[in-house]
Amino acid sequence: MIAVQSETLDQAWTDLVPLIFAYWKEAETHRHYQGIELRRDRYDEYERAGMLHCVTIRDDGRLVGYALGYVSVSMRSQVKIWGDDMFYIQPAYRSRALALIQFIEEYCRCHGIAEIILNGLTSGTTPELLEYIDYTPVSVQYSKRLGRADSAHRPIAVTKGINDVETKRAENT
Repeated sequence: MIAVQSETLDQAWTDLVPLIFAYWKEAETHRHYQGIELRRDRYDEYERAGMLHCVTIRDDGRLVGYALGYVSVSMRSQVKIWGDDMFYIQPAYRSRALALIQFIEEYCRCHGIAEIILNGLTSGTTPELLEYIDYTPVSVQYSKRLGRADSAHRPIAVTKGINDVETKRAENT
């Protein structure tokens, strides 16, 4: 039997770790240069603060998918927002993605969360599914590696205050 529910990290962690690694391998290829280091203490800290929430999909008790979301209050609007940290479903269960998202939506309504921000790879069916259920693409995320040894540019140092920014190339000494 398939079940979608919220769980604490204590309930889900042991089963969650292998799926986090599967997510990393499949979806985070642009970050593989960073490596992966799961620090349970940091996850626990965010959960205790009420910021980290875990939703899972289980098939007869076996974890087959999950979403980890950070809930924060917007500094501009004071609205509570769910932003996903990770959202992964094993390939054989991806037909259950809609059930996972619908559960997240109901969970958010029950917790006074007014907006959901989900990230999906541009490849695959995630964008199509999200747009089908009325999610709107609102931005494109860009990534740049800083401080690489093979960088063609030397680091920039800010030498004045934020309101009068002047930069110069850091000198190698």
